[in-house]
Amino acid sequence: MHEWSLAYSIVSALLDLLREGKVKKIRKVVIEVGKLVQIDLDIFRQALQEVAGLHNLQDVEFEIQEVETRFRCSRCGYVWTWRDVLNKLAEEIQDPELRKTCLESIHLVPAAVFAYARCPACGSPDYEVIEGFDVKIGKIVGEV
Repeated sequence: MHEWSLAYSIVSALLDLLREGKVKKIRKVVIEVGKLVQIDLDIFRQALQEVAGLHNLQDVEFEIQEVETRFRCSRCGYVWTWRDVLNKLAEEIQDPELRKTCLESIHLVPAAVFAYARCPACGSPDYEVIEGFDVKIGKIVGEV
């Protein structure tokens, strides 16, 4: 149920901005969701609406933008995507239950990707996530 805790965190951050007087009214919030996080966007959208409604933010429009997760190898500089990681896991782990367990581990703790993935070009385990690692507020439209 990551979706509900993420929704609560987003709404809590919005309430803090309102309470601190940094924003008077919030009309729209753009939320960027990295694919690595692997959340169900429909459930997340529903959770945002329900949690926002509980805090008198039912008029806020939530726009969710999915962000491709990209990795860069520290050794050779190669850049690859989450889709590439999924394809490689499907190749290397034939047992569907074991593959599912790996993906669930990454879903629960996105940093676990470092235990399962290597650079597709040189095989190095030394790489960084350069985009799409998290869920964050990308933009708030409202009255200041």
